[in-house]
Amino acid sequence: MLLFVRVALFVGAAVIVVAVAAAATLRGVEFASWVAGSFGALTMATGLVMQARRSRSNNSEAPRDRIEQRHVKAGGRIIGKSGGSGGGDNILQERLDAGGDVIGKQAAPELDR
Repeated sequence: MLLFVRVALFVGAAVIVVAVAAAATLRGVEFASWVAGSFGALTMATGLVMQARRSRSNNSEAPRDRIEQRHVKAGGRIIGKSGGSGGGDNILQERLDAGGDVIGKQAAPELDR
């Protein structure tokens, strides 16, 4: 989880606790329970919306691979990934020293000679 998200969650929780405590001391327990229920309902609704958006965006595509190759030396070719026709893979290649070709993704290795 990102640091920003953690800080935002902590600040949000602190605001809820302070709001409920202030409501309890200023207006009584009944108003404090109403404030706590309202914050709980908003939190649940926000969580459901975020989950729906995340699952919709992740279901449309196949799982992706993350491949990192750094400071690699080879006498021949360097291939990041071979096979598969799906796209969207994250292939990072830095400072490669190859005697042959450097290929990020080779879709049809059986045609290679």
